[in-house]
Amino acid sequence: MADDLLSELGRQILVDLARASLIGALPAGGELKTKRVPKMALAPEGEDFDQRLRGIRRWISVKDYSALAHLHPETIRRRIKAGMPADRDGRNWRIYPPAIADWLAENREKRKRQIRSIPSAIGPKPDHAGHARPKQMEKAG
Repeated sequence: MADDLLSELGRQILVDLARASLIGALPAGGELKTKRVPKMALAPEGEDFDQRLRGIRRWISVKDYSALAHLHPETIRRRIKAGMPADRDGRNWRIYPPAIADWLAENREKRKRQIRSIPSAIGPKPDHAGHARPKQMEKAG
């Protein structure tokens, strides 16, 4: 039990050190225009982010997840209301990152399917009166 506690503490220290180094790598106020933002400081996305989330095996707060995802905490709360998996702990929300990775992958697939079906759902554009425009006839030569 003590070994598990020590290993968890060691992992938490590494996470805190990584977070501190990322925060230290971010440019200060006026320096953003003159210096390049380090690649590590950019917002994560895609499969790499999913793998990163699956590697975190503990419950985290909205504040921790917002720092990890580079999103505002209120955005995270809105996504929770919209169906993102999370559990209530009194007044606070707790997020299990592997569940979020699965949810993100599922939503990514849904968006791909929706995008593929959009062209067939779109008909001719209406004119200003709301009527469908007739197709332009080819010019007879």
